[in-house]
Amino acid sequence: MQTMITLDDQLLEEASRYAKVKNPDEIIEQALREFVHFHNQRHIRELRGQVKIHPNYNYKALRIEANE
Repeated sequence: MQTMITLDDQLLEEASRYAKVKNPDEIIEQALREFVHFHNQRHIRELRGQVKIHPNYNYKALRIEANE
């Protein structure tokens, strides 16, 4: 998708120092991906303590089965 946006030059310059990419389009795409990832992680953290795990659940046994 192509769109026209106005950016703060100093902000874009600072972002380019931290980013692994230098192209402004790639910097914006990376920022959007990180924004979405951050919010997805936040929703996962909100589930903490709400999930009931069966007392007999053995995650180590499942790891062994998956590696066989």
